[in-house]
Amino acid sequence: VPQSPSPLVPPPPANIAALVELAMMGDIKGIIEQLDILEKADARFLPFVTELRQLAKRFQEKKIRQFLEKYHRNTSNDKLGNPGSQ
Repeated sequence: VPQSPSPLVPPPPANIAALVELAMMGDIKGIIEQLDILEKADARFLPFVTELRQLAKRFQEKKIRQFLEKYHRNTSNDKLGNPGSQ
C-alpha cells in the first residue's frame, strides 16, 4: 500500500549538499531561501520543499539535519559507488 500519493523527489545532490551545509550552521533563513529557489525551479520538488519548510519554520534543526541526511547519503552513495571497499 503506497504511503503517500506523491513521492518525495529530492533536488540534485549539489542542492542537498548546500542545504546540509546551511543546516550544519543553523542557518534557517538560508534554508528557507534555498527552498524558495527550489520551489520555483521544479514543481516536482514541492513535497520535499513543503516538508523541509515546515521543519525550518519550527526551527527543528536536528530534524532538518536528519531529514537531509537521508537524501544526502542516498545521493552520495549512488554517485560515488564504494571506492576502495575492503
